[in-house]
Amino acid sequence: MRGALPLSILLAILPACRTPAEEAERIAARPGHAVCAVCQCDGDLGCMDVEVGPRTPQTELDGRTYYFCSETCRTAFLANPGAYVGR
Repeated sequence: MRGALPLSILLAILPACRTPAEEAERIAARPGHAVCAVCQCDGDLGCMDVEVGPRTPQTELDGRTYYFCSETCRTAFLANPGAYVGR
């Protein structure tokens, strides 16, 4: 087939081919990265990967640190943590 991309390349550039749980596992395995709990819950695979740095939005809950892709996701989490924790 002319012009077709190999499957391995397609899977690398199309994160939507993975489930949110599979994508979360892939992200969590990368040093310096975390999963945005709000985006994971919403199934937003493209925004779930958070590069952790000094300016990364975060909060602590029950001794665990949660990181977020944006201040908007952090605010949503703080408004209703039960919707995102333990899912």
